[in-house]
Amino acid sequence: MSNSKKVHIALNVSDVNRSVAFYRAMFGADPVKRKPGFAKFSIDEPALNLTLNYEGEISERGALNHLGVEVENSTQVLAAKKRLVEAGLATRDEMNVDCCFALQDKVWVTDPNGYRWEIFTVKVGDTQPALNVSVEPTDSACGDCERNWRGVHIVEPLAALLLSEPSTFPESHFIPVVGYLDDLVLIPLGIY
Repeated sequence: MSNSKKVHIALNVSDVNRSVAFYRAMFGADPVKRKPGFAKFSIDEPALNLTLNYEGEISERGALNHLGVEVENSTQVLAAKKRLVEAGLATRDEMNVDCCFALQDKVWVTDPNGYRWEIFTVKVGDTQPALNVSVEPTDSACGDCERNWRGVHIVEPLAALLLSEPSTFPESHFIPVVGYLDDLVLIPLGIY
C-alpha cells in the first residue's frame, strides 16, 4: 500500500463478498481492510482508494454513468481483458471506437451491483478538432487575468504613448488626452 494521495471512490454494494471477488479480479489486488459490511482496496496503479460499503439491495445507481481506468496502450487493455475473463467475468470489447471525440480501444465489465467499468486507452486524442468550443474565462475564474491582460497589452502601451514627449513622434499623431486617460481608458477597461 502506497502513502501517496489517491482518488477515493466509495461504492454502495448489496453483497460485499461478491464485490470483493469482482474488484480483486478487476485490479489484481486483495483488499487492505476487511470488516463486516466493508472492504477497502488501496490500489497503487491507478492511484485509487476504493471502499465497498454494504447498503442492502441496490435499486438505483443515481447519476453515476460509469467508471474507468485509462491505461497506456492496447496491450494493457487486452491484458486486463484476459485477467477478467480468467476470473469468470463477462466482458465486452470496443476496439477502434470513437468515444468522447477520441479513438479508443476498451473493454467493459460490470460489477455485481451494476456499476459499469471501462479499461481503455486513447489512440487518437481528438477525432473532430473542428468542433472545438472556446472556453471564455468567467469573472470568478479569471477576471484578474483579463484585467491584467488589458493592462499589459492595451493601457500600458497607450499610457506610454500618451505620456511621451511630443517630440518623439510626428505632430499629426499627438492627441493631448492625458488628463482624460482614467475616464477614457482605465475605467471602461476595468483597470483602476
